[in-house]
Formats: sequence, C-alpha cells, structure tokens
Amino acid sequence: MDNPRPEEPRIADPTYQDRDLRLNVVMTVVAICLLVTALTFVAMSRMFSAYRTRFEVREAEVSPVARERVVPETTALLQVNEAADLAAFRASEDAVKNQYAWMDREAGIVRIPVHQAMERVVEQGLPVSPEFLNNRTGE
Repeated sequence: MDNPRPEEPRIADPTYQDRDLRLNVVMTVVAICLLVTALTFVAMSRMFSAYRTRFEVREAEVSPVARERVVPETTALLQVNEAADLAAFRASEDAVKNQYAWMDREAGIVRIPVHQAMERVVEQGLPVSPEFLNNRTGE
C-alpha cells in the first residue's frame, strides 16, 4: 500500500499536441494585425482628403481658354463651370419654392412655399371638383 502510483511512460513521438499555444506569439500577431489595420485607415483617410482638395480646386478653376474666348451671342454655349452653374440653378429653384409671390395679382392667385402648401393639404384635404361629386352621387 505504500507503493505510490507509477508514472506513465512518455511516448517519444505523440500523435497529439501535448502543450498549449504560446500566448505571447498569439498576442504579437494580433497586435501587428491591429497596427496594420490602423495604419491603413490613416493612410486611406489622408489619401481621400488629398483627392478631395485636388478635386475641389480643379472644379473651382476655370480653363484659361474659356476666359479668353469671345463667343458671339447667337451660338450655344457649353458649360464652363458645371459645379457653379448647378449651385446657381439650385439656389434659384430654392428661392422659387420657398418664397411667396403673385402668380396673377388681378385674379388673386398667390404662390406659397411648398412646405406651407403641404401643411394646408394635410389640414384641409385635397380640393374636390363639383363634377367629381356629381358623378359620385349619381352612381
């Protein structure tokens, strides 16, 4: 009974892994992956901001040929600065849809802002023509 338990013999070439992963190697690989990912994000954000500033400068400048060109009034013109033309067009459209104006002063017809017109339709409902009401009640 005093015999202690005999040790099991060790196999020289086991078919299984007899030790755990080395944690320091795993953590080093994870740290390197995170560092590469962070550096990639920083590099891409700087690259996109550089492209954005180049694009904005190129959009804002007008071609020297377009500045020097004299065009007769009878010919059609090409757009020289599309971004500025679009901005001016949108500003004029916003002014039309967001301001009051007389459409026909004698008839008393007024243009109102779009958001106010939508609120009125919600409150009062859509106008219905008498013809529609007559046809509907005649059924």
